[in-house]
Amino acid sequence: MNLFEMIYGVIHSSFSTVGIICDKNIIAVFKDIKNHPFEIPPGDMIAIVDSENTAITEFISEMKIPAITCGLSNKDTITLSSIDEGSAVITLQRTVECFDNTVAEPQEIPVKFNIGSDQFSLMATVAVFILTGKTGEIIN
Repeated sequence: MNLFEMIYGVIHSSFSTVGIICDKNIIAVFKDIKNHPFEIPPGDMIAIVDSENTAITEFISEMKIPAITCGLSNKDTITLSSIDEGSAVITLQRTVECFDNTVAEPQEIPVKFNIGSDQFSLMATVAVFILTGKTGEIIN
């Protein structure tokens, strides 16, 4: 199992929120806000959210947490261009500042995987790689 598949598995199997710590930065992948387990310090994290989940997007907005939205709309930061069994093309639709202060430009990111194909989990996993400046590690 590679790192992409491992992160996907953690996100996919979670029922609520997955916290990923990268050095001093925190990525919170929100799938559900019921029973939210921790207090969120604004400014210390970035959220990855499903844009179709209005409860989560409203919560993130109220908490003033910067977010990367994932979905199938042209308003989303990350969207799914295509998906087949074992591969997908994920599109970054606008620039994103990475944790290493580099900027990820809009691009299509082809990925191959030997895991399920939950669309949000795939997009959120690619978002983690983008934020950490590691997209080169998942492009096949």
